[in-house]
Amino acid sequence: MHAGGAAYTDSLGHTWSADTGFSGGNLYGGPGAVNNATTSTVSNTPDPTLYQTERWGSFSYQFTVPNGNYNVVLKFAEIYWTSVGQRIFSVSINGTQVLTNFDIIAAAGAPLTAIDKTFPVTVTNGTIAIQFVPGSADWPKVSAIEIAQTSVVSNATPSTQTLQGQLSLSQTSFAFGNVNIGATASQTFTLSNTGTAAITFSSVSVSGAGFNASGISNGVVLNPAQSTTFTATFTPAAAGVSTGSVAFRSNAINASIAITLSGTGVQLPAGSVALSWASSTSQVSGYNVYRGVVSGGPYTKLNATVDPSTSYVDSGLAAGTYYYVVTSVASGVESAYSNQTDAVIP
Repeated sequence: MHAGGAAYTDSLGHTWSADTGFSGGNLYGGPGAVNNATTSTVSNTPDPTLYQTERWGSFSYQFTVPNGNYNVVLKFAEIYWTSVGQRIFSVSINGTQVLTNFDIIAAAGAPLTAIDKTFPVTVTNGTIAIQFVPGSADWPKVSAIEIAQTSVVSNATPSTQTLQGQLSLSQTSFAFGNVNIGATASQTFTLSNTGTAAITFSSVSVSGAGFNASGISNGVVLNPAQSTTFTATFTPAAAGVSTGSVAFRSNAINASIAITLSGTGVQLPAGSVALSWASSTSQVSGYNVYRGVVSGGPYTKLNATVDPSTSYVDSGLAAGTYYYVVTSVASGVESAYSNQTDAVIP
């Protein structure tokens, strides 16, 4: 259902109905609206049209459905406000609060950025009722609502029920924080199939300056109850805040799922070297960083205690060439030196 908007066919060929099932609220864009839909581009989605209109105010939606288990997907993008804290609200589904003090920009990482929230719902009375409750700032809003049945409550045997894959992300947003320009910060996330059929990934897309991802590619299959990991990285090339996402499309019941990313590029002071490295393939407690002034050593350890991060900034250096190696520590045992890298301070 396209809240505040007309019927729409998305990039996967799915048809979204025009705004229906509502009680109360106001339109932003769409037929009969006082204000036209935004013409600004909405990022983090292959279907920005779904997020360019909205129903806002104090309102609710009610849909009649067969009893069963569903995923209710609420789609949001802040197309009016520009800063965190300007719109805060809550949402309940069938009397259970599913979003509390929700701030779209804070969750998505930026305005004009799509973010979806998925909630499992069991229906026993034939109704899905969604209540949008005003909070401490402005009014609630929603861009679109998707209701997808995952199983039917009946006496049917499992062999006669529809089998469908269901994707679940370990996190839907992540902030890398401050990262030095030229350095790389990385974080690993988990994708799980919580459904009843195999899932095949049809695309993996990354958006946003400095962001990248590895570990999952087109054609990868995820069987029921199976999980896999992928790694997202942030390598800023300039100072300032960056936002982006890693989005997955598949044949799962929730065909599109994404994690929103943010990070801030920080300029290193003069006389500094930013180091980063890939995480160890084994379980480690952290890393030690060593520096030398002659290629091949000897080296001096720079960190007083084992550092769990995969980056290090060496500051206050005089002009010259410096040589670095890293070791990993697992169960109190330190590895051999990594390959050597060098840096020149002019």
